[in-house]
Amino acid sequence: MSDNLKQNLDSALSNATRLSNKVLIDGKLTSAKSSKKIKVINPSTGEQIGEAPQCDKIDVDTAVSSAEVAFQKWKKIPARERGKMMTAAARKLEERKNEIETLLALDTGNALRTQAKPETAASIELTHMFAGLAGEIKGEN
Repeated sequence: MSDNLKQNLDSALSNATRLSNKVLIDGKLTSAKSSKKIKVINPSTGEQIGEAPQCDKIDVDTAVSSAEVAFQKWKKIPARERGKMMTAAARKLEERKNEIETLLALDTGNALRTQAKPETAASIELTHMFAGLAGEIKGEN
């Protein structure tokens, strides 16, 4: 295994551990209220790479409430500014592309070169595309 591939694998496994049993609510990784867990298995090896929380009603309600608050703020940001924010997000994805590709391959068991890399590239490309479209929004609230 090349040093680069080993580094990507180590980084992906570290992220799998860091993300285990976490949910993203209000822009922060936090532990779910539910104590139920779902094992995340690498289908190509059968090894457990992490755990996902099996969220319950409290977790969902918290996430939905947070999203509603965030939307009220987001809709007040001018479209061009939202586009700039999305461009910045796409750049962050590009910076961590190798980690994302490797973690995706571990999570799904998909081939790195023929599936995980193209899927990641498509996600980044779509984020850039929608960022660009933000400046094209016309009309009024």
